Amino acid sequence: MASDLCGYRVHRAMHRVPWLQRVRWLHHEATEPSFLDAWRQHPVDLVLHGVVVGLAGALLALSLSALGSVVLLRKTFTTLLHAGLAVSFGCVLASPAFHAGHHSADARALDTNFAGTFPLWGVLFGTWSEHRALRQPPGDAAPDVAAGAAMRLA
Repeated sequence: MASDLCGYRVHRAMHRVPWLQRVRWLHHEATEPSFLDAWRQHPVDLVLHGVVVGLAGALLALSLSALGSVVLLRKTFTTLLHAGLAVSFGCVLASPAFHAGHHSADARALDTNFAGTFPLWGVLFGTWSEHRALRQPPGDAAPDVAAGAAMRLA
């Protein structure tokens, strides 16, 4: 739980801090994620997430093998989150449907659903969304995520 909370906080910071937004943008180029997009990261993004998630375990005095297991399990689960499957676990456990909204082409969804495992963090900190209200009927133009990100980076 501690590593997931730390992962949530660093993920949210990467959407708020201007220089981190630039680093994170590589990952968010995909608006319809596939499992390979879990691995499309800027090296700074990869190291920052790994250190922050590992730091939580280190502060809890976990062994090196336990820390490695946590990082490996989180990355495996992150790969599932980006798999593009129509699977949902509601607000109990992050799912591909939950995370797909975060990668939506709709710029309004970009700052929601940061949780890597437990959407509870988004519920507690006000960033959880079902994205139902953000979905556009077929043929309607959704706000462009690139335009929204460009405005934030300007």
